[in-house]
Amino acid sequence: MKFQMYRCTKVFWTENPQCLTMNANTAAVTAIMSIGGGFSNMEEFFSAHNIPSMSEKTFIKEQEKLSDACGVTALKEMESAVSEERSLAIQRGDVDYYTASDSRR
Repeated sequence: MKFQMYRCTKVFWTENPQCLTMNANTAAVTAIMSIGGGFSNMEEFFSAHNIPSMSEKTFIKEQEKLSDACGVTALKEMESAVSEERSLAIQRGDVDYYTASDSRR
């Protein structure tokens, strides 16, 4: 928040810029996305509560950042599940030969 008075500009942070937790914009976009909403839904919600809303450009930037993070997380989880399933199949003796895609022969 910027405060200007008598040729003096002072910046007051409403959240710690060094903090690694989710910022207010990211939290708002995450909440709206989790219920299947978009920018207009968020804008309407904020308006009803007399809260200034972020711009659509900022919303889209946050949405893209979250979507990318979800994709990376999903990929890591799938790779982990494949690795675990492979290990379990080998332990059970369900695999009696290696496939061409197995790079760890």
